[in-house]
Amino acid sequence: MRRKEIKAIIRKKVKEIAALAEDVDKDLGMEAIHAFRVAVKSLRSFLRLQQMHSGSRKIRIAPRYKRLYDIAGAIREAQLEIAHWEKEDTYLPTYIAYLHHTIAQNKKEWRRYYTKKLFTRLRKDLDDIKYCPMDTGVPQAFFAKRLAEAYELVSIPAPHAEQLHTARKRIKDVLYVAKTIAKEWPAAHEHIGDVPLKELDKLADLVGVLNDERMRLEHLEVFVPHPDQQAETDTIQLLKAKEHKLLTTKKTKAVRTLRSSLKTLHP
Repeated sequence: MRRKEIKAIIRKKVKEIAALAEDVDKDLGMEAIHAFRVAVKSLRSFLRLQQMHSGSRKIRIAPRYKRLYDIAGAIREAQLEIAHWEKEDTYLPTYIAYLHHTIAQNKKEWRRYYTKKLFTRLRKDLDDIKYCPMDTGVPQAFFAKRLAEAYELVSIPAPHAEQLHTARKRIKDVLYVAKTIAKEWPAAHEHIGDVPLKELDKLADLVGVLNDERMRLEHLEVFVPHPDQQAETDTIQLLKAKEHKLLTTKKTKAVRTLRSSLKTLHP
């Protein structure tokens, strides 16, 4: 793949991200935010492929752009928590009010940071980079390295949550790059053969659900209900004990599944 073809893919991804950011800006809805963040992650994974191949330093993206991505993530995280507790029909009035307040504050932050010009600047910044041409064997080497790193992380005795989350990122890198190659680089797609996307998707989802549950528990642990809300305080104490026990059991099963699957998948 020549430099101009690499740049064409990156421009296309930035254009998609810019359009999705416009959708987010309309109502900051949960699905629009999800699509926006997935597109950003896909771009990042493709840049990591290029970075690994060229041996260059990490490709830096403007802090303002990263801040926008983080704001969108904070909004969606709170939205998912509200949806979860409403589905569970759990009595958490002051906590739910706190989550709505978090969403409102981050929506203000989004509108303070968001501008269409931000993505014009992003495209220019990425256009100015001198990319290294890639042959069709590069993606396969990238996949092997990423899956080996993921396996190493989950093979650590009693890996902690952040290590599992990092392993998930390595798996997602493979998924995003594989999907990009299937769409944009037929020769490399033929060279790598069939990447087990469904199995990798399941592994990534497994850790993703685990991480969502961990974050819910961490948020509950630091939240202090209003003194007048004794019923809610009691509910939170019970939830913390229950969620911690469930999370420990699920984590043990998830680690076992990850080790078994990645041992087979990585070279």
